[in-house]
Amino acid sequence: SGQDPQNLIEYITRQKIYDSRYWKETCFGLSVADVLEKASELETVGGLPTPFLSLLLKLLQLNTESDLIIEGFIEQDEFKYVRALGIVYLRLTGRPVDIYETLEPLYADHRKLRYWSTPTWSIKHMDELIHELLTESFVAGITLPRLPSRKVMQEGGYLPEGPRETAIRDAMMVHGGPLDYLRHKALVEQSPTAHPAWEARPEAKE
Repeated sequence: SGQDPQNLIEYITRQKIYDSRYWKETCFGLSVADVLEKASELETVGGLPTPFLSLLLKLLQLNTESDLIIEGFIEQDEFKYVRALGIVYLRLTGRPVDIYETLEPLYADHRKLRYWSTPTWSIKHMDELIHELLTESFVAGITLPRLPSRKVMQEGGYLPEGPRETAIRDAMMVHGGPLDYLRHKALVEQSPTAHPAWEARPEAKE
């Protein structure tokens, strides 16, 4: 839109980051590659004025391309906080279709993150963070731009019709469908959750 990307973070939050020791001592003169390296040392998400938000602001200052964030930060699997930084940046700056197509597959990532939720630290899983980024307006201490709902995106032809792709949907298709998957979970894997559900079906009595 021609505006300074740094303005995607509220003025008061930006000033707290600019005044922080981490920003003054670490973030001056960093390139995107430098931010990636620093992000591999992260141990938390959110909070003020943490290294996480400082590096997020630095990426905004550099006006980093979404493709570079997706390839360098989000698609790598080794560093979970690097991925978290990338997905928050993409949610702030990306096109809605790119946000959905990139973030939804990450529902399969269940790694734990140390997360600031006022007034204290807590543990949040990566898939929880993904869900909040797709459904909430305030995450990790920052206000997010409006994101059209998945239904609106589908009705506009930007996303394919039907439910989003999930790991469990892939597993069901491998076994021939939902019913065959339930049978497999109950009889082969002996799942204590699936077994009663299978026994309650008429097919189990055949």
